Amino acid sequence: GTFLTGKYKGTLLIATGVDGNLSIFPLAFALVEGENNLSWAWFFDQLHAHVTQRMGITIISDRHAGIKHAVRGFPDEWGWTWRWCIRHFLANFQHKFGKKKDIRDQLWSAAVAHQPKKYEQKMKTIRQIHRAGAVWAEGQDLHMWTFHMDNGARFGIATTNHGESINGVYKSIRAMPVSVLVEMTYWKVNEWFVKRRDAAIGRERAGHSIAKHIFDGMQKIEEKSSKHRVVLFNRNEGIFAVQTGIWGGGRRGHNRQSVTLHVETRTGECTCQKYQNRRVPCSHAMAVAKSITLSAYSLVSPYYTEQAIRNSYSSSFSPLP
Repeated sequence: GTFLTGKYKGTLLIATGVDGNLSIFPLAFALVEGENNLSWAWFFDQLHAHVTQRMGITIISDRHAGIKHAVRGFPDEWGWTWRWCIRHFLANFQHKFGKKKDIRDQLWSAAVAHQPKKYEQKMKTIRQIHRAGAVWAEGQDLHMWTFHMDNGARFGIATTNHGESINGVYKSIRAMPVSVLVEMTYWKVNEWFVKRRDAAIGRERAGHSIAKHIFDGMQKIEEKSSKHRVVLFNRNEGIFAVQTGIWGGGRRGHNRQSVTLHVETRTGECTCQKYQNRRVPCSHAMAVAKSITLSAYSLVSPYYTEQAIRNSYSSSFSPLP
């Protein structure tokens, strides 16, 4: 939500998604009297009725009481999940315990750790230097703010920064009349759709099948995977062990992970949990794919393909009369 500052008061509620290239995808805009239980409940009802009925939607937000109230009212048949923005979660920590940057940084590392053992290592450090803070953090629902308990609901997205970027667009015009807000929104959304649709079509024509952001990230992962050693355990069930090599100047590595690849469905799991959480092959899964001459890019979630991005922006807008 972003409040209006002009003659006509109120609040603009905004829902944004993330496309396959991890860019902002505008979903819904609504003007309400303010951020309260009633307006947030109404907003989510409209979102489900008019924007998407897709199962498996994950809402990432701060812990505003109105959002919390609305989420608790989601019918089970919606199949929607709620997760906290980790940046806002850490702001809650600082509000309670003061600005302790060293602890805040440790808590961020604990939150984004995909493996339980790495989460525990960070929390152990926090317990040693600020026991009360550790007790408070671990007393919160771990599913809501940690990656290792996320079960892939976030797709690796930690914060609401995408939504905050939209708020930034409105910063200079929040004092304008409502008609200006609506027209500006319409033109801006059209601009994004045209630009990104053309970019996706251009990349497809150039022979690219994976979104640029994901492709670039996989290039770095591939370099790391070249140092791994793969051992086959069960060919029929696609079970492998991966011994990681030393990387990063000799500081990291020498771990064992277990990878399961389902070749027919182009899906898999790894005990590092990055593959499940991000839906992009980790270095261990990539090493396994190379060992069986399977393209690692075929293991990427279909959401990250240029075709999916083009489909996301396939709708077109007409000029306003």
